[in-house]
Amino acid sequence: MTPDDPIALDLYTWNSLVSAVFLPPLQICEIAIRNAVSQALTLTHGRRWPWDHNFISGLPDRGKFKAKSEVQKVTNKKYIKNTGQLVAEMKLAFWENMLTSRHDERVWNHHLVSVMPGYSFANDSSKIAMARDEIRGKLERMRKFRNRIAHHEPIFNRALEDDYRLVMDLIGFCSPATRRWAETNHGEQVRKVLRARPDVCPIAR
Repeated sequence: MTPDDPIALDLYTWNSLVSAVFLPPLQICEIAIRNAVSQALTLTHGRRWPWDHNFISGLPDRGKFKAKSEVQKVTNKKYIKNTGQLVAEMKLAFWENMLTSRHDERVWNHHLVSVMPGYSFANDSSKIAMARDEIRGKLERMRKFRNRIAHHEPIFNRALEDDYRLVMDLIGFCSPATRRWAETNHGEQVRKVLRARPDVCPIAR
């Protein structure tokens, strides 16, 4: 990109604007998800679930994301005294990892419906595993989208309207009231910036 390349400059400027306007909904989404998962873990293992032996022993410690090591690393920090402090420290990948099938029997078969009141189970709570897997998949997509923004990567060629609906869906699963609040306070600003997409901007289909 050079100063005499107006198309590239337009795309760069708009990419910065749309990245910025997505940050508040993404923040709300991450907080809603981690609070919902923490609530389910509290119902299963008690208020100090990060220090519960049964919880720790059931975590994986191999593969790309080592959940057990991550929890132990945070709980070993001297300033981490309670669950709330740990929740704020854990990576989004940890909460995504908690939504895998290994936790169905102990956690999600009992608590997914109560901590995701905005998800439509169509009066069939026997499909818990399918619902949990769908939520995890959406969370994975949201995390990758958030990471692109965090790393200052281009997002101008994405189907951003779909990304926005994805973020709002995840918020709504956790709390329909929070989704309404997020839509009221941030939805129009997102839509306003999306409507200002440069004509030269390619759009993913």
